[in-house]
Amino acid sequence: MALLVYPSSFKCDCGHESDFSETTVKELKELSYRSRKAQALSDSGKNEHCIVFRNGTAVTVVCPDLGECAITGDDIAPRRTGTRRRDRQETSAVIKFTPKQGRYLAFIDYYTRLHGIAPAEADMLAYFRTSPPSVHQMVITLERNNLISRRPGSARSIRVLVPSDAIPDLETGDASTRTKRHSHVAKWLKTSGRTLELGYEPKTGTFARAFRGSTLVWSGGNSSDTLDDLLAVLDTSIASVLE
Repeated sequence: MALLVYPSSFKCDCGHESDFSETTVKELKELSYRSRKAQALSDSGKNEHCIVFRNGTAVTVVCPDLGECAITGDDIAPRRTGTRRRDRQETSAVIKFTPKQGRYLAFIDYYTRLHGIAPAEADMLAYFRTSPPSVHQMVITLERNNLISRRPGSARSIRVLVPSDAIPDLETGDASTRTKRHSHVAKWLKTSGRTLELGYEPKTGTFARAFRGSTLVWSGGNSSDTLDDLLAVLDTSIASVLE
């Protein structure tokens, strides 16, 4: 399989490695996302290879010998920086982020904990009510700053690299003012057989639900609620169930 060699090199199945500047790769990713059309980037080697970008992601290495090789993995252990994946996780907690970046980190963390899967950019777009390019640029920035990681070509693969005790406040994006809110939600999710569900459910007309096994114990929420609103009402409503 072809590999992304962090941050801007690509290794073909044939063993050939194409190296580009981070700026060039970033520009091609953004262009492919904005235009919604595939973009190609060729190296200058004698055995020329071409990297194809679609929807903001490098998806294929076109090899003159093997043809198209899907980029299905990554090797985040670059020779240029000597930084291993584990090193990045251990040092990410000391990397500073802006309040706006902090809100995105908090949203990704909350969403992943509730749904068991990372949010898509469309989920962030719906919550923050901004433009698709703004959301995509934020994801790129968070990844570049080692605050999140992603698997190229894999949907919903975002993983927060900031330690759980340093996740900022969802409303302010400030880690220093983060409080232990939604403690009942946290306790509920840590108990075996208890789950939460967010999203519109037409049968009940609700936007948030709490289950004990397959039994619905609470449901509610409004269409105008933000994610934090839903978490707050869930926290209040399941508090009596936990007692």
